[in-house]
Amino acid sequence: MNLEDRLKYCKLCDNKSLNLETGLLCKLTNRKPAFDNYCPDYSENKYERKAFEDQLLYERTRPTGLFEFNSYPTEKFLITKAQKYLPQKFKIRRFDFRLLLIEPVVLIVTTILVGVFVTNPIIQISAIFIFVLLGVLITKKNYSAFIRDAEELAELSDVGINIGGNELLPWNDVTIVYIMRDLDHSYLLLEVLSSPDPIKLLIDKTLGSRAVLTITEAYRHKKKKT
Repeated sequence: MNLEDRLKYCKLCDNKSLNLETGLLCKLTNRKPAFDNYCPDYSENKYERKAFEDQLLYERTRPTGLFEFNSYPTEKFLITKAQKYLPQKFKIRRFDFRLLLIEPVVLIVTTILVGVFVTNPIIQISAIFIFVLLGVLITKKNYSAFIRDAEELAELSDVGINIGGNELLPWNDVTIVYIMRDLDHSYLLLEVLSSPDPIKLLIDKTLGSRAVLTITEAYRHKKKKT
């Protein structure tokens, strides 16, 4: 963590002072900040934090180009509603949707063809019943594999977000969350106080960018309330 990263915290802290010659200082030490990762004397000003986050989100979600753009595809009421149903932990997963679609689609097409070309009503009904039963059994089996084989991308909790099994990133360090899209992919971006670069998480084949963003924001804002 360099001085620029530390000063991000200081700008939002009540324990700051401004020196016309040297700039922003800690009023407790009358020096530039020298902490690593976290300051034990950090006292956040929630109004300055909100103003900072609102301005940053506005800047990050302005149009950036034809082939790459950022957005915030959720609403406050959706985030508030999602907070009522949050489990203790939630895993963002990448799914192979082909497991749920290929075999059931084949059975549906076969059932339709039987209904069209088989004229005997008894054979017709029996065949349709057998195909429907097979469809239910196959879908149940495939759903188990669908969940079991899903790739875990991140785990959300009241405390923070753990991406790819790495060190937990606390919500207090996250300033804004938004979606970035290009021609091929969608990403969840988290901007943090402790780094100049946002954390980028590829979220293709998940529940969808809007759902992932809404759930992530529900956990993040729930932490702010507690």
